[in-house]
Amino acid sequence: MNLEKLIHSIKDFSGIRRKWSISEIIGSLKETLNYGSVDIIAAFGEDSAVFKIPEIDEHYFLIAMDGMWSKLVEANPELAGYFSILVNANDIYCKGGRPLVMVNNLGINNLNNGKRVISGIVEGCKKFKVPMIGGHLHPDDNRLSLAVSVLGMVSHNNVILSSTAEAGDKIIMAIDLDGKFNEQFVYAWDTTTHKTSKQVNTICHTMNEIAEKNLLTSAKDISNPGNIGTLGMLLETSGVGGIVNVDEIPKPRGIPLERWVKAYPGFGIVATTKNKNSDEILQIFRNKSINATICGEIITEKKLILRFERKEKLLFDFKSDKITGLKKNEDLI
Repeated sequence: MNLEKLIHSIKDFSGIRRKWSISEIIGSLKETLNYGSVDIIAAFGEDSAVFKIPEIDEHYFLIAMDGMWSKLVEANPELAGYFSILVNANDIYCKGGRPLVMVNNLGINNLNNGKRVISGIVEGCKKFKVPMIGGHLHPDDNRLSLAVSVLGMVSHNNVILSSTAEAGDKIIMAIDLDGKFNEQFVYAWDTTTHKTSKQVNTICHTMNEIAEKNLLTSAKDISNPGNIGTLGMLLETSGVGGIVNVDEIPKPRGIPLERWVKAYPGFGIVATTKNKNSDEILQIFRNKSINATICGEIITEKKLILRFERKEKLLFDFKSDKITGLKKNEDLI
C-alpha cells in the first residue's frame, strides 16, 4: 500500500468518523465543571477524568465510562460484557492508576441475552481483578445495550494526562503483539482471552511502574480510531502536532498495514516522553514482553504528518481537520 492510499483509508475510517461529534455534544456540559465540591484536574478529552477530593491529600480519583458498540452487543453479548471490563480497566491504567470498582447500565430485550452479557462481565472481572459492585437494569428495552463505568485512583505525583505532550517529545507506541484478530470484528486485536489473569495484570501494571518513575509526558490508550487515530486525538488535546514513521509502529508479521493501523488491541499505548527517558521506557515495556518503539516526534505545528517508504504526507491539519474537535485550554481543564 502506498502512502496516499493509506492516508485516504485512515481519513475515511469509521473509528475516526465516529469521534467527530464529540466536541459539539459536550459543549453545553462545560459549565457544569463549576459545580460541586471536588477539584477537577482534567476532564473532557482524557481516557478518564481526574479529580481531587479536598480532604484526601495524596491521591487523585479517576472516573471513566464506555458504552459498548451496539453491533458488538447484539452479535456477541458475552464478548461485549468482557470487553466492557477490559476497556474501562485500560482507561485507568493508561493514567498510571489502578481500577477500584465498576458499575454498569444494562438494557435487555430478553432475560437470556442479559445473562449472556453478565457472564462476559464476570469473566472480565475475574481476568482484571476488579469488582462490579452495582448498576441499573432496564428489563424491557427494545434492544440489548450495555455501558460500564469505572472508578480508579492514582497518586497525584504519578498521574499521566493525554493533553500534555510538548514539542520535541519522542512518540512511543507500545503494543502487545501476542494476540490475534477476533473472527467477528476485523479490527479487534485480542491479547487477553488466552492469557491468565496474572499475565494480563502484569502487562497492565507496566503503566504503574512507568508512572511511578514519571517517565512520560503524556499517554493515551489505543482505542477504536486505531493507533494513528489515537495519536491524533492526543495531539489535538495537547495543542501540538507530530511526525510519525509508519514503518516503526510495532506490528505483527503477516498483518496488512492498512488493517493494523485501524486495530484496537487488548493492550496498546500511545505515549510521549523526553528523549533522555526513552530508552528506559522501552526497556520497561520489553521486560513485560510488550513491543515498543520510538516512531516519531512531537512538533509545534498542529499537523499530523506520516512518513512511509521514504515519502512524507499530511494526514491531519488540526487548524481545519478534527477527530474529536477538543482543543487545549478551551475544552479541557
